[in-house]
Amino acid sequence: MPKIWRGAAALLALWAAFLALMVLTARIPKSAVEKNLKPAAEWYRDADMFELLSPSDNASVIHNYADAVWLNILWCQDSAHPVRAALDGTFYQDTAQTQGQNLCDAVAGAPANTSYARYWHGMLIFLKPLLCVFTLTQVKWLGAACLLLLAAVYFALLLRRRLWAAAIGSAAGLALTAVWLVPMCFEYYACFALMFLFADLALWRGEKLEGPMLFLFSGALVCYFDFLTCEILTLCVPLVCLLLVKNEDGKRSFRRVFTCCAAWLAAYALTWACKWGLSAAVLGRSLSDVALGQGAYRAVGAAEAGVDYGFQPLAAIVVNLYCMFPFKLLSGANAIWLAFGAICLGLFCFWFLYRREPGESGPAAAIFALAAVPFIRYFLISNHSALHPFFTYRDLFITILAVSCAMPLAVRRVRNRPAKKAVKRR
Repeated sequence: MPKIWRGAAALLALWAAFLALMVLTARIPKSAVEKNLKPAAEWYRDADMFELLSPSDNASVIHNYADAVWLNILWCQDSAHPVRAALDGTFYQDTAQTQGQNLCDAVAGAPANTSYARYWHGMLIFLKPLLCVFTLTQVKWLGAACLLLLAAVYFALLLRRRLWAAAIGSAAGLALTAVWLVPMCFEYYACFALMFLFADLALWRGEKLEGPMLFLFSGALVCYFDFLTCEILTLCVPLVCLLLVKNEDGKRSFRRVFTCCAAWLAAYALTWACKWGLSAAVLGRSLSDVALGQGAYRAVGAAEAGVDYGFQPLAAIVVNLYCMFPFKLLSGANAIWLAFGAICLGLFCFWFLYRREPGESGPAAAIFALAAVPFIRYFLISNHSALHPFFTYRDLFITILAVSCAMPLAVRRVRNRPAKKAVKRR
């Protein structure tokens, strides 16, 4: 109970900080960002909302649509009513035109007519102050420098702890998920920055960390900053790092996975519920129906009108695997066989390596189990995963990292496992 009360107090403090930062951001007047936002609006007006950088790479999409919405919300904030502006998230939208054109119209004076209150939109606490000083391009370069620093610390800590498999798996995973595209889109940025931040903390202070409190902060922060992209990166990657540092037996490792996942999920869900509750209290209207309706649609709704995805949960897995291989090296049919083969291989390895003494497998079994989390996410939230694979496929970084770490540990455990003595027969 004391731990639960400490967690509840930490969440309340976080929520108060979240609201305070959003209110302070909303108090910044339009005139402060006008100089740098107007050229940005003109750029988005002419940009492709789903910009494909390379025709041969299905995953090289820059989601300018979402970034234009964020800048639209940023511009439409009413500094005279900062609390309401922080919670309402209003922006100008004409569904007959692109979000880039909507942004231009908003800057030109079109009044806000659409509310996006179900999200926190926490990225605005960085975007709005930075746009007071820097251009849009400079803000993206600054974000790239910060992300590079966090990644450099991550690899330095892995090498310092001699976690060679994790370092190799991380490098391969970041390459296959095109991490160099992340700083080019504000929507992609938050999950990777938080992933590296909490993974760095786990690698640096892992021996002294119990875990649940770390993931309580992770779940709350990703709900605050993210726009529903690849949020489970902030759970699974730091958790793999923590399990490697702790290096406990199998039962304790699985227990730690359970408690950390429970803390992350509770913080993530409650932080979202807190936003809906605060918005309902201040705005005088309920958001639960809209939010829950959108949640149900993102989970099981039809991915796109007029497009046949077949059995959508399976299709969501296939299209995300397809995005991980650049230059169209993997056809749709081969992606299906790859998904089926990977699932069968994973189940066989889990059964073969841990069928006798799973308690003696160390953290390998728990880490290996985390490799399945992206596939579970695609299966359960199939609409969102099938419709937006160009960013949800980056969750597969978890699978690549977990398999790279678990297999060497498992092989080492199997080799060192004492042979059973033969029973003498009379």
